[in-house]
Amino acid sequence: MNNNLDVSIVIVTYKRINRVLDILEDLKLQSFKNFEVIIVSDGCKSAFDKRLKKYSKIFSMQNIDTNLQNKYGLATARNIGLKATKCEYCILIDDDCKLTKNFVLNHYINREHLTIIGGKRKGINEEKIIMDNKMQELRKLPYQKSIPISFIKQNYKNVSLIENNISFFKDEIINLGSFFEFIRIYGIIGQEFFNRISQSNFKYKYIDKATITHLSDAKEVITNKKNEKFLKSIISNIFILPIIKNKLFIFFYIKIFSKINYKKKAHTLIGFLIWFFIIIFSPILLIIKIIKKINL
Repeated sequence: MNNNLDVSIVIVTYKRINRVLDILEDLKLQSFKNFEVIIVSDGCKSAFDKRLKKYSKIFSMQNIDTNLQNKYGLATARNIGLKATKCEYCILIDDDCKLTKNFVLNHYINREHLTIIGGKRKGINEEKIIMDNKMQELRKLPYQKSIPISFIKQNYKNVSLIENNISFFKDEIINLGSFFEFIRIYGIIGQEFFNRISQSNFKYKYIDKATITHLSDAKEVITNKKNEKFLKSIISNIFILPIIKNKLFIFFYIKIFSKINYKKKAHTLIGFLIWFFIIIFSPILLIIKIIKKINL
């Protein structure tokens, strides 16, 4: 680890270089400055834009690309970024946000082992009401107190835990398989991630002052179009998530699957096998679920 740095900030981007430049400007103004920045572009090479070079003189910076073409590689990009970090503690953000002055500080001072620190997300324009409602539910959690994620899922049904604007100790997440990258469909990454780490007694702590503003007017990502999100979310919830949330599957994922490099043929093979099991067993699980509801 780098003894001169305390925090690694991982930013994943896809063809939104102007937004990344804005985030770097926000990082220049942070009250806490002892951090490095890792920019990972998802197959579009944005991380190597020449306009980013001047910021490497201001703070330590790494530039990486997934080399994935026309695929939704958000999870892969995050995993690559985490492995490249030099610090024990990491903050994860996407490229469509604006940061407050004490953003990094509030994440870092609230760090806690085996705990996800989640910050506030503000919306603008048509997203403001939606985001305000989500934050209202999060504020129902005991403030600045870490709570088992499993407890939140059972007792705070309307709370939506999102894997953007979060921080954690890197090795604790890598040891549990980081982010699920075998199925590249919207609506899977966050739900699968929080379900998996909840089974290892991870906690969640909401910090209102670690604030970002989500910029809804950011350029649309062609690998994750807004008009396709609803359908993909339904498919994910009904057919995919019941399989990959299975405890036996999680065991094999953590112990074996997550350790396979995404560039290896074995990674592609595992992906095919997972889809095979989803196609075969998801309808069966759905029928069983329907029968149980009818019997009730």
